[in-house]
Amino acid sequence: MGKIHNIPFVAFNREGVSHIASVLGVPKRMDSCTSATCNKLWGRPGFAKVLVEVWAVGDLKRELEVIIPSLSDGSDEKVKVHVEYIREPHQCYHCCLFGHKSSSCVKAESTCQLLVKDKRSRVDADGFTRVEKRQWKKKGNSQPSTSGTKPMDPTN
Repeated sequence: MGKIHNIPFVAFNREGVSHIASVLGVPKRMDSCTSATCNKLWGRPGFAKVLVEVWAVGDLKRELEVIIPSLSDGSDEKVKVHVEYIREPHQCYHCCLFGHKSSSCVKAESTCQLLVKDKRSRVDADGFTRVEKRQWKKKGNSQPSTSGTKPMDPTN
């Protein structure tokens, strides 16, 4: 649930609030006060309260820029809209999930240990990393292919 502050009057309707909230994530529903204000077009509060399903990839947006097209002279007006999150969950940037921090992520620790272990086995005495070539296999055949060409059919 988030509060969206400083919404322009022309955008304070169901469609406008939904468009603004869709920049944050997937809008699910509005609270009753915001919904009543959008329907009646009067009694505008200072913010819109919207439940939005956000993605755990990247930081949560705190500020948006809304462009209001001008009907008279063609110059657009830019308005900064501020977003306040009511209950901001912990966010893990490693596994891209909400519920725990990156510092306490179990997957991050195990992956880090595996990378260190794998890197040690591939580094030689001089400090060079050994790169191993993978062999490609044909589908349905257990023999590795050494070239990317097909054998020619002598009957053609």
